[in-house]
Amino acid sequence: MLLKFTGLVYPEMDITNKKICYLAHHAFGDVIMKVPAIRWLCETVDAQNVYLTVQRQYLADLLNAEFNIPKENMIIYAGMQSSFKNKLHFLAQWRKMPVDIIILSPTINYKLGKRLFKLSKAKKIFTSKKLINFTDEREVYYSKFKHKVFLNAEFIRLFEKNISDEEFVKKIYDLYYLDKKKYPCGKTVLLNKTEKNIQDYVIVHLGSGDGQKHKRIPIHQAKKIVEFIIKQYPNLHILLTGLGNEAELTKELCSRINSPVVLDVANKFSLNELIGVVAAASLFISGDCGPVHLASVLKVPVITFFGPTDFNITGPFTNAFVFTHQPSLNCMPCHNYSKRGMNYGCPPVYCLNEMNIAPALLQLEKILNSNSKEII
Repeated sequence: MLLKFTGLVYPEMDITNKKICYLAHHAFGDVIMKVPAIRWLCETVDAQNVYLTVQRQYLADLLNAEFNIPKENMIIYAGMQSSFKNKLHFLAQWRKMPVDIIILSPTINYKLGKRLFKLSKAKKIFTSKKLINFTDEREVYYSKFKHKVFLNAEFIRLFEKNISDEEFVKKIYDLYYLDKKKYPCGKTVLLNKTEKNIQDYVIVHLGSGDGQKHKRIPIHQAKKIVEFIIKQYPNLHILLTGLGNEAELTKELCSRINSPVVLDVANKFSLNELIGVVAAASLFISGDCGPVHLASVLKVPVITFFGPTDFNITGPFTNAFVFTHQPSLNCMPCHNYSKRGMNYGCPPVYCLNEMNIAPALLQLEKILNSNSKEII
């Protein structure tokens, strides 16, 4: 779908043979939302000339596999979570990076960008117009879009001559994908991990990271969804996924349902294996979390539940059906944490706990019925 916007004028800038560093040290979901930006850089200046800051080693491995960015071009930086020793190690590596240009997305702290630019060999830094002008070497771009995928890639308009809003939107959608051929076959992974020959399955992801528990699907809501699938599609397997201590959630849900078609696969997959498994799923169901963006970029149908966060900003970019509390509550979304619970004493998260999921179940039927008659 193409959107119409009033065009802005961007100066043409030549980046031929330039070495570009894109600051991308975010969590998994945010990195997925940077896929179009990173893919464009790799196609435009060649992956050998692209440098990245990344939050975790597994993200560096993913970006290396998907884009062929050399591992030595990526520096691990966990931000405030880093120890003093790790920060010193990062700065030592950063000073050696032979980059000409730094690109700072609107979601990266501008003060950090300022410090890193001054410590680097770069001659220019590009950043969002909404950030404070901290150097004469700064070039700005301005985004009229809300969603992070567009925000992260808006800098492209600095380098492509006379690209219209419609052309920009289409380009971002075209660049938003992962190459499934680069990852293991999901059904083979499941056979090796579960010793079951699973052909058709739905994934229900319960977690959202330890620091974002308010975004999770409540257990009682997940139970209704799983029981509905079991009743309507008895031959369909349901995989419960999670990472780290989210395994406690999948274990609890399994114990409440106790069905042979419900499989607890939390912590069973590497990232590459998880990508393969998600890519082969008939449907992915979750709240706002990193893996929901993975399903979206793999073009898997998604049903997602939002309330505490704004789907228009952080929701899965494509292939998603979003459901929220109806009518909308005046505390939704509560990105501004000071607003959380003004009316309902959250937690518990009222908007998710008291949501009517019947519309989501109807959409679930439409998706699964259109996928294959064999699973009915």
